[in-house]
Amino acid sequence: MPSAAQVAWAKFRVAAMIGCATGILAVLIYLLLGGAELFQPSATVHTYMIDLSGLEKGAPVRFNGVRAGEVTQIALSGLKDPQKVVRIDMKITDQFLRSIPEDSTVQVSADDVLGDKFAEITEGRSSQHLQPDAELLSPPLTKINNADLIKAGRQILADMDSLLGDIEAGRGELGQFVKGDAFYNTALNKITKFQRDIRAATNRDTQVGKLIYDEKIYEDLQGAVKRLDQTLAEWQAGRGAGGKFLKDSAQYDQLRKAAGDLSHAIEEVRAGRLVKDDELYTRTRRLIDNLNAQVDALNSGEGTLGQLMVSSSTYENLVTSTKGLQNMLKELRENPKKFLWMKLF
Repeated sequence: MPSAAQVAWAKFRVAAMIGCATGILAVLIYLLLGGAELFQPSATVHTYMIDLSGLEKGAPVRFNGVRAGEVTQIALSGLKDPQKVVRIDMKITDQFLRSIPEDSTVQVSADDVLGDKFAEITEGRSSQHLQPDAELLSPPLTKINNADLIKAGRQILADMDSLLGDIEAGRGELGQFVKGDAFYNTALNKITKFQRDIRAATNRDTQVGKLIYDEKIYEDLQGAVKRLDQTLAEWQAGRGAGGKFLKDSAQYDQLRKAAGDLSHAIEEVRAGRLVKDDELYTRTRRLIDNLNAQVDALNSGEGTLGQLMVSSSTYENLVTSTKGLQNMLKELRENPKKFLWMKLF
């Protein structure tokens, strides 16, 4: 059997748990019902409307989209003014009351078509703020003339019926497009003519047909491309005059060295040493003779660069390849349709 102290302690813990749960539940209900406004100072203002338009007691009051209070009372005003049939009392917190100009207006609004209604205060332009127990103006509702609405709806239905009748009877451009065969026949004739022209252009007896079916033109073009590819491959591999020039840097180094020596000699001439130093004069003369020998070697075809300049084999290969490409481009310029072939249907 538990002792009396243990029983009392268990009862205390149960009571504490129940108290905490009740407190949490009360806080949640307080927050969900907007209880944060209960402890804030507020003031009551009122407005008059022709119709509530679904507004109920307890509905929120918003100022520029922010909740500023709630509707506290709704009743008939008892006034004879047709614009003031219903009186609506609203409780506005003081922090918003000081921000609402006295010429502001209020009207019933909703977030969407099926949403709950609320009172929306639209900010005015007055420098004076709204006072407690003041009256907010409500703009008059725009009345809809039901007779004009019904008349407009009937007119729209009549126009739609007339349009559908014209289409059904084949009248008008839309009716002829739906019911008539002229548009279809015209489009079909154009497509048939285009197909016939394509077939005639691609006949074997025409130039386009010869280009498509004649193997000679294809072989000439393929041969020119192969020769050009072979020449480039030889250069890449270092064969021939052009390949040696691209791959072998010996002759290039010689020319660069000779040019550097000549530049150095010219600098010394500018410094005046050439007219005073016999050794310098002799060395300069030797450099000039060496440069002349290099130029003569190039002109006579010696070395890789000389072979490139005087050899006709590389030049003939390039000329042949270029001529083949020129012939093909000439064919393209004269008759570009030779390379067009289409088949419809």
